[in-house]
Amino acid sequence: MTVAKRVPEPLCAMYLLPEKIVNTAQMAIEHAIPYGDTMDVSTPPDTSAECWIVDIDGIGVFTQRQLMAMQFILNLSKTCKNGMQCYSWLMSKVDMLFDGEGAASLAERMLNAWPCKDLPGFDLEWSHLYCAREKCWLHDNFIHAFSTTLAAKYNNNATIFLPLLKMPAPDKEKGKRIPPLTLSALSCAEKDMVFMPMNINSSHWTCLVVDHPKQTVYCYDSLAKRVNQKLLSEMAEELVKRCLPQPYTIATVLSPIQKDSDNCGLFICLYFWRRLFKEAGNDYSKTGLLRRRWDVLRAIVNFSDSSKDAK
Repeated sequence: MTVAKRVPEPLCAMYLLPEKIVNTAQMAIEHAIPYGDTMDVSTPPDTSAECWIVDIDGIGVFTQRQLMAMQFILNLSKTCKNGMQCYSWLMSKVDMLFDGEGAASLAERMLNAWPCKDLPGFDLEWSHLYCAREKCWLHDNFIHAFSTTLAAKYNNNATIFLPLLKMPAPDKEKGKRIPPLTLSALSCAEKDMVFMPMNINSSHWTCLVVDHPKQTVYCYDSLAKRVNQKLLSEMAEELVKRCLPQPYTIATVLSPIQKDSDNCGLFICLYFWRRLFKEAGNDYSKTGLLRRRWDVLRAIVNFSDSSKDAK
């Protein structure tokens, strides 16, 4: 595989390559492009102008723009597959268990919506909702959308994401893991409670909850792992020392416990929701968690609809 900048040949091949080859070719171009050499993809291609080209032995010659188009198609294919899985979940499970709650109607809206279409009220697209289905990991966009919904409904809380941390966390970083901007945001959050989700190793959601009326910082890990609890306690100590106006109590929360591998994001959302509204539900059975996933998804969409109507 070789990379060069030149005028492409008129017969430059265009067919969809396997994703692994597309990724490798794009990485090769990125490593070859000098700093400041950019391409405006919003303009039509000029076939007589030089561009970055990858010559893949035994396969063909492809321009940077062609590779980007292939990547878009591959990503869109994955997104549509996720959307169909969420549609199927809503139609086959949610609508069957919770008849009359609008799951089928929402599924049809989801099916007919362009995946990249924005949802009013959030920095969110329809594709970001596809993770609501069971056996799927909730991502930060979805969690932030739900916390925005809670903030609008109860008007006494805010959400600030803590930085992603890797484990084991080096001891030399203890006491200075939280960026100044995060500390400043917490200082300016004039709400009773602040929800602070934190991702560990890009594979597990945990959280801190700062309860100002009770002057307590709660540390919650749905797996109740000692190493995670220790890290959360250290983060809470840093918050108290560097940001909060007076000493706060640090409390470790030991329940509810997650018994699967894909509901950590849901568990932190439910934990914070129950701190605001005790009737949010505490059924953590398989059916109970499906009920909560549906409740969270429906709450986000309803808030988005109300935001659209308010405009």
